[in-house]
Amino acid sequence: GSIILTLNQMGGQIAHSIQNVGPQPRRFSQAAADALVADLLKHPAETIQLSCILGDVEGFQFASALKSTLELGGWRVSGIDQVVYSVPVMGIHIETPAVRPGLVALLEWFRDSGVRAQGSQIAAAQGVMLIVGANA
Repeated sequence: GSIILTLNQMGGQIAHSIQNVGPQPRRFSQAAADALVADLLKHPAETIQLSCILGDVEGFQFASALKSTLELGGWRVSGIDQVVYSVPVMGIHIETPAVRPGLVALLEWFRDSGVRAQGSQIAAAQGVMLIVGANA
């Protein structure tokens, strides 16, 4: 192995490599996207509003990939709106006035893909909202 000797170092990189151990960008494979599309096509199409946190580049990129996949599954997707929230929003949130099979399938797909997601039934909701929160 290598021997690295430093004297009075004031910053900089010494290691041979740096490993990022923080949250990794959310991504899904083409196979996972194809599986989601096939599953969504088994259910009635949904119309949803898609949003993410203003200025969250990773969240916007994930929302963009998600939008394309949902549209391939026959869904109508409005947005991607970039929104400022008064409290931290982490992970994926699906808010709906009624539980429907396609939404359940999407929620299960997120969980099977290792993406933190939750669903809420809100009777007063005007429609289905899918929020891409911060990567946790």
